[in-house]
Amino acid sequence: MLDLRDLGDLLEDDKFRGKISKIFFAGDLSRFHSTLPVPAKRRGMGAPRLDRDKIITALGDEISQQAPLLEALSEPALLSTLSTALLTWTPRLGSLRRLELFDARAFEDETIRNLLHAHCPNLEAITVYRSSNLTETDHALASFIGGMPADRLTHLEILGDIGIATETCLALNGHGKSLTTFRLRLSDEGIMALALLQSCVSLETLSFGSERGYAVDLMATQNDVYQAIVQWLKSCTKLKSLEIYNITSAPQLCSPILLSPSITLEDLSINATEENTYVVKDHRDFHRAMTQQPSLRKLQLRADPEPPELQDIELLMNTFCSLQGLLQLTLIRVSDYFKNEHLKVIADSLPELESLYIGGFGATDAALTDLVRLNHLNTLTISSLTRFTFEGVSHFIEQLGDGNKGLSFSIESADADYAISEEEQEVLRELIYAKVGGRFEYQLFRVALVDKAHSGTAMDYAVYSQHPEPFGPEQGMRIGDVDSSGGAGLEADQKVIAAHGCYAMTAQAALTAQNTQGVRAIHEVPSDFVRQQIEACVEDIGVDVVKTGMLASASTISVVAEQIKKHKLGLTVVDPVMVATTGSRLLAEVAVRTMCEELLPKTYILTPNIPEAKLLLEKAGQQAVEVQDLDGLTKLASALHKLGPKYVLLKGGHIPLTLDGRVAKSDEDKHVVANVLVGDGVLEIVKSKYQRSRNTHGTGCSLAYPALLSVRTSIKLEDYIYLTLGSGSFIEYVLDREDVKPAWHDYTHHEFVRRMGDGTLPEESFKYYMIQDYLYLIHFARANALAGYKTKSLDHIAGAASIVTHIRQEINLHINECREFGLTQEQMEQYPESLACTAYSRFCLDIGQSEDWLALQISLLPCLLGYGMIAKRLHDEQPKDSPQKNRYKTWIDNYVAVDYSAAVEKGCALIEEHAGKQSPSRVEELVKIFVQATRLETGFWDMASKP
Repeated sequence: MLDLRDLGDLLEDDKFRGKISKIFFAGDLSRFHSTLPVPAKRRGMGAPRLDRDKIITALGDEISQQAPLLEALSEPALLSTLSTALLTWTPRLGSLRRLELFDARAFEDETIRNLLHAHCPNLEAITVYRSSNLTETDHALASFIGGMPADRLTHLEILGDIGIATETCLALNGHGKSLTTFRLRLSDEGIMALALLQSCVSLETLSFGSERGYAVDLMATQNDVYQAIVQWLKSCTKLKSLEIYNITSAPQLCSPILLSPSITLEDLSINATEENTYVVKDHRDFHRAMTQQPSLRKLQLRADPEPPELQDIELLMNTFCSLQGLLQLTLIRVSDYFKNEHLKVIADSLPELESLYIGGFGATDAALTDLVRLNHLNTLTISSLTRFTFEGVSHFIEQLGDGNKGLSFSIESADADYAISEEEQEVLRELIYAKVGGRFEYQLFRVALVDKAHSGTAMDYAVYSQHPEPFGPEQGMRIGDVDSSGGAGLEADQKVIAAHGCYAMTAQAALTAQNTQGVRAIHEVPSDFVRQQIEACVEDIGVDVVKTGMLASASTISVVAEQIKKHKLGLTVVDPVMVATTGSRLLAEVAVRTMCEELLPKTYILTPNIPEAKLLLEKAGQQAVEVQDLDGLTKLASALHKLGPKYVLLKGGHIPLTLDGRVAKSDEDKHVVANVLVGDGVLEIVKSKYQRSRNTHGTGCSLAYPALLSVRTSIKLEDYIYLTLGSGSFIEYVLDREDVKPAWHDYTHHEFVRRMGDGTLPEESFKYYMIQDYLYLIHFARANALAGYKTKSLDHIAGAASIVTHIRQEINLHINECREFGLTQEQMEQYPESLACTAYSRFCLDIGQSEDWLALQISLLPCLLGYGMIAKRLHDEQPKDSPQKNRYKTWIDNYVAVDYSAAVEKGCALIEEHAGKQSPSRVEELVKIFVQATRLETGFWDMASKP
């Protein structure tokens, strides 16, 4: 097999540069080295990029000449190499059996089709991932399949909607006796064309579905098509595996197959996005029909259980329990209202289960007691609101046996009132690994205020209303859709704007009928009426910022662009609400083109998600950018920036990444979500931890208002984006700020510190420092005690107490050191405070009196954190075998000691816990406190240097 995908990935990898690349292309491979031309303006800005297409073509050409028995060939991702290479290679591929194309373009070339027919008589398996020319693919693929020898094709996989429909389906009938594996994603037209596959009756594996969702009731509206598809499926008597994706009529299509005595299924999957799931109570016949397939070994169902009815739960239980040979059972949402007793019945009735994904509303430790009897279980995920305890989970793990080796155990929606602490979670992870080499994942239930098909704002309001201080222009206008449920659209945006002390105005561009489950209908507001709404507000109240949502039509987009220009509304934030989370489009193609041509050039910041970004590029006539890794996200954002907006913030939630920045291929690999900000001279990548959730929706509003803040304050836009989206260490963020670095360096690398490190500091200076630091530490302890008083959290009080305890130990060091100088504790206390000591200590105490708990902690942080960092550096710099001991080594050792390090860790953890809840404007205030405290620390060194 010649898999050019791996070679393509290697050449694209950022690590495959410099020395590694030179080694690879040394010797005989040097003739294959080729780079892309470097534009004049980029010369001298780094090594030129490799010409992947040219290198792959040349290497593939060489290999194809030397490998006449080659049976499989795969095209690299993001390239259409084979659309030209096959013209040369095909005559050498007489043994070819499997062909994988990233792009179907090769089949559009009649010469390539004829060459494959003539020279590859054994070709039997075809895989296609995408098509760059949807209008031609159906005819091109049909022409190729129709030209193959009859009953030659055994495997056909179409893994994206490439536009296949009537012609391809008719051509496939010529391989009805040979075709055993058939996987495809279809357009609406393609789904209707399934009725034409009447001769394809030898299928063993069948998977078909819609990327965008197909909500048509086939039985009610297209009964002739429905009957024809059912007749075809019933004729597939060898069928073992059936998957239907994103088609609401799936239960109706499946029921006749399940009831057929001539079909024995082993694998059944009915899956869909939230908007296209079937409703449990409406398909009881389907659930009954499943009992007629006791041969099932794998079953996956996703359905809407609302409203829950007892008879439906009982019917489902009877169905599942009749399938006693099941090895894998995946129930997404359909089991949300199962309780302890239902999980017990599952455990009792399906003893062979190896993998179980199930709900369990309010499930308790009793359920785990039953589930542990599944002796072959290696994957267990419980997804509904659960109330497991640390003791219950640990007992479950302790009862696992040899048959549970490698168990992956996940609790996805734990009730916060029964939360297992982080420390206990770590204990459980260690316990399950020690017991069976397994893994334990734990996630608290997160209330989803809205689950939208487009960018919503309810969660934004929940976040921002915690700190409603004003932070932007006083007048903001939101132009877009009205949400009947109040969870998104204009209603939610008004709440967010008001929460920040701004005056909110609206212009209604669309009315929607929607609830927390999705959008049911959209009614467009006449464009002229939208114009009148905007002008009425601008002429009377004034508008400082415009934020758009769903604009519904091309004419409305034109009106908005015209008004922005007419009234010189330079601060515009465009959330291009046009692609639902399912992939379905909410905006007509002509409207998308109008947005690209008229609105984007007037946009301050564009905030698309990945599907929206791709659609914008497509309708702007730009080359598609496929995202395979973090670099692909950056390229996609940069390509959008060329369409005219000042900034592009690409939201990467649709494509989780691995830890090394590649697109995750499995749930286990999903670790990171990256958001990319691109502007002139700006490239900022903000990463956050991937969170598994079924309640995914946009963050349009929270991402829209950075423009407001960045214009009204000194915060750079990229910094605000980090504050809005970033995760990770708040303290690291502060220390990395340009306005903090100079002050922090002056403090931690002061001359006094350097001379302590090399032992050259005069003892008189050190003596004076120790006396003043002793006096300061008394106030430092008072400030930490005040921090304990200002909080109501017992853990925080204990944390403050532990820091005060260490301060007492630190004071003992000072007493002992000064005793060597002939000073008693009483004499030290008689020394007058220096101005530097008074200024610093009273600053902290004043912050404690006038500000909140977090501000006080920030004022104390430079001392706590800085001493630890300074001592660690000095400790590492000490010579190993020096004949003379450093006079100040005791001081250094005190601040690298385990107890002090623990105090630093505790103090930092307390700050990190609260910092993420602060608004950007509040963060700016805290940074100012931190910088001032750092400068006062530097003043303390200055004072000690000149006693």
